[in-house]
Amino acid sequence: MGSSIKCEAVTSHIVLSTIIEYTKEEDYLKGEIHKGIFSTILPGEQISPRMRVTEVVNSITSERGVNVTREQRTTTPTFIGQLFLDGGYLLVAIGFLLYGVLISLIYNKVKQNGIRSFHTVVYAFTITVFTVSMHTGLLDLIFVLMLGFVIIASSIITTDKRMLDL
Repeated sequence: MGSSIKCEAVTSHIVLSTIIEYTKEEDYLKGEIHKGIFSTILPGEQISPRMRVTEVVNSITSERGVNVTREQRTTTPTFIGQLFLDGGYLLVAIGFLLYGVLISLIYNKVKQNGIRSFHTVVYAFTITVFTVSMHTGLLDLIFVLMLGFVIIASSIITTDKRMLDL
């Protein structure tokens, strides 16, 4: 006879609902997740934002005798969960407002300079990173730095339309 292993997939819904439950009991982390993005490059032992999310969700579910994720594993909070854990609905609204403004600004640059410009690459990269971060959260310093670079480069670089017509 074969043995069966009972396992449940950890979905974004489970993690997000546990984050909301945590903030009702323990309050918001007030920037701890976002500070953790940058503190991981400091010397000494630092806790990564995803490890902090694991601690948060397991602190609620371990009381029920079941951890959402295994100990010493990282958990992706989703972009909404990342913002909600640090500042609630207000930070979620601000985060998505900034997301919309940024995408609109870059899109307008593409419309001004044409699709054969550097701004198209910036727009595609930004959309890709933000799409992935909807599920995983925007918690990796390398992606934050790359986004910052392409946004600054897009705002500085001007495109000579005459060169595009060649």
